[in-house]
Amino acid sequence: MDDQNSNQSNVPVNPPASSQSGADSSNSEADDIAAAVKKEALAALVPLVDSLQGTPEHKFELLMNALQASPDPKLLQKALAAALQIEDPSFKAEALVDVMRQAGY
Repeated sequence: MDDQNSNQSNVPVNPPASSQSGADSSNSEADDIAAAVKKEALAALVPLVDSLQGTPEHKFELLMNALQASPDPKLLQKALAAALQIEDPSFKAEALVDVMRQAGY
């Protein structure tokens, strides 16, 4: 009986690596595609924000969304510039706090 118990403890708990590699490669491929899409969208977004005639609040919100996708210091500077142009004191204060938080990450 001891031999049977010792044989059972040698049974692998995880499936062999060969069956996991297919899932890993498809996850990796999906991650690569998502990263490429994110990069392309960000590259298209930043020039649009620069050319927008919208409110500073709208520009600020767009830039903060872009910053969440890519913590680029140049985007942070643009977000600060947009925040400083906001006229409403309450919204401006919140925007400046958001910039400070983002700068801390």
